[in-house]
Amino acid sequence: MYLRLRNSKVDEIQFWSFCVKIKKKAKVGKKMSEIQIETIIKVIQLKNQQYQLVFDSGRKLIVFESVLIKEQLLKGTQMTANFIQKVEQEMQLERNYQLALNYLSYQMRTMKEVQQYLTQREVPVEMQRVIMQKLQAQHFVDDLNYAKQYVAMQKRTQDQGPMQIKNKLLQKGVDLNFIEEALQDFDDESLYHNALAVARKTQKKYHNKTIKEAKNKITQRLLTKGYPLSLAKQVVDELEFTIDLETEWEMLVKYGDKLWKKYSKYDDYKRQEKVKQSLYQKGYSYDLIVEFIDLKNDL
Repeated sequence: MYLRLRNSKVDEIQFWSFCVKIKKKAKVGKKMSEIQIETIIKVIQLKNQQYQLVFDSGRKLIVFESVLIKEQLLKGTQMTANFIQKVEQEMQLERNYQLALNYLSYQMRTMKEVQQYLTQREVPVEMQRVIMQKLQAQHFVDDLNYAKQYVAMQKRTQDQGPMQIKNKLLQKGVDLNFIEEALQDFDDESLYHNALAVARKTQKKYHNKTIKEAKNKITQRLLTKGYPLSLAKQVVDELEFTIDLETEWEMLVKYGDKLWKKYSKYDDYKRQEKVKQSLYQKGYSYDLIVEFIDLKNDL
């Protein structure tokens, strides 16, 4: 009886030990079945440096030539699921890299501009970092060179002054040190000639203004364009302004009539003072202003 009971206990222990072994083997078998191996049976060349890989399982995968060469994806190559997943991730990175290159193909861009573009295209941040590092390493993105090219272009077009250039580049995300280094190429002589070109162009626009008003408009234009105040004043002082008395008188009368009507609600003395002040601020000569007021009083 005792022997039989003992034997039954031994049998039970052996049974459960056997079950554990079977379970372990099942797990190993399941794990092994999950490690599927697929073999490339055909490599088909496509357009734009792309290739289609055909596997014995029927799966098809398109890869760029760079990925094909890097991973040596030749006919007969065996690939695990993990390896295929890795290649797919590399393809995603390469697609987004090509996206950035295409964006750069139209014109030079700063790092900030490229990053903003990739963000708009919903490229993951971590992938953006990898792409930007690659673009910088290959000098496709170079903010210092961008700043220098931008300054050189403005020198040629004779438009923007140093302050406006600086603000434009800061908006584009260029480092301040790069901007200051690039602006060193903007020598004093080029700066003067460019400011003079802007001033002369603006002067033509305000040919129908008084000399004082035209000078103020030109000075303001130069400041808006980013030129220093001292240079703006120097350039304006060197411009030639010519206006005959007849033309100035016609301009004064036209503007004076508007003012006379505008201030009609005031008494005569206050009306005259306001008209005089407004005309003087416009730059008309005092003698012509007095003549105009006398004319109005005689009517």
